[in-house]
Amino acid sequence: METARSAGVRGLCGRDGAGAARAGRAPKRLRTVPQIRGPRRDGDSLLEEISEIIGLQVYTNNGVFLGNVNNLVVDVDNGSVDGLFVGETNPLLVEGSRAVSVPYRWVQSVGDIVVLRYFPKRVSLKKTPTPAPATR
Repeated sequence: METARSAGVRGLCGRDGAGAARAGRAPKRLRTVPQIRGPRRDGDSLLEEISEIIGLQVYTNNGVFLGNVNNLVVDVDNGSVDGLFVGETNPLLVEGSRAVSVPYRWVQSVGDIVVLRYFPKRVSLKKTPTPAPATR
């Protein structure tokens, strides 16, 4: 009889990969966290690290899905990221599921997902006054 462990659902037992070693396969490599703070001299490696962030899912510090990273706000002079442009947002957090720009200082960690250290409970759209119709 085939068990879940022998059927390919073999997970890693802990972070050391002991489960993978017992299963006769190499432990899964953890993805490195892109560090994009401070000035950088090598522009190509900065672009590679930035491209790894685009498309990642963004979660609040409470574990609520916010949206996906669509683009980044980059300070080219300093070679640093100033913000994340998050699209396809959760309508429970952002009114109208509009795209939002999240300051990079709100980011807690970047890995397989982006975790924010802060995000408002609800983002509402600003009410803009409707222009008066032109009269002649």
